[in-house]
Amino acid sequence: MKSCFLAALTAAAFCCSPLMAAEGTPFQIDQSQQRLSNEAMASLQEQLKVIESVGLPPQVLAAMKRTVVVVDPDLRDGQLGAFAVRRGVGAVRVRPMVFEADRPVLLHEFLHAYHVNVLGRDRPEIRQAYTQVMASNVFPPLFRSAHFLENEKEFFAVTAVIYLFGDIRQPPFRCAALARLDAAYLAFLGAQFGPGVCGMGRAQVPGSADAGDPGAGALSE
Repeated sequence: MKSCFLAALTAAAFCCSPLMAAEGTPFQIDQSQQRLSNEAMASLQEQLKVIESVGLPPQVLAAMKRTVVVVDPDLRDGQLGAFAVRRGVGAVRVRPMVFEADRPVLLHEFLHAYHVNVLGRDRPEIRQAYTQVMASNVFPPLFRSAHFLENEKEFFAVTAVIYLFGDIRQPPFRCAALARLDAAYLAFLGAQFGPGVCGMGRAQVPGSADAGDPGAGALSE
């Protein structure tokens, strides 16, 4: 009887622990600052499933899963998620909310985590590609203020999201836009993540037959 009581108590404690594994995945979710509603938890799990569904190599996915998701009600207004290093520990911090189903918010943030934790902040392939884009007219002038051109880390995260997930709601929007990037950078994405969903693969280079039409029509919502 006593053993049954202890087993039930242990199970209850695990179920209600602020740090728990999302159902069906080994991602860790820290709810010590605020517990999620059932709807918000289901939405967060769907975001994590996106990361598992984009075809990441096992070692890349395993590296991402070492980063904890922290539910943070104090994220600044308008910020759905953020990768941040505090006291030497990096975590993907998310607002307690229901995410829009077709926005890969957590994939973006876990790519930031992968950039810092695995690739290193000053990765030459990313820096060179970003520098080349900023020094050229590869994208329309109106994109100069776009999120993906703010800095090297956003350039990597946004272009990698498109490479892995497909079309998104923010510039440069389309898979075809990636064909405007340097061939060495596309090869770098391929070496990290495999062929992706944009039909480029490791050997694809801008201007090839299967790269899609990189014309202006591909670069608008």
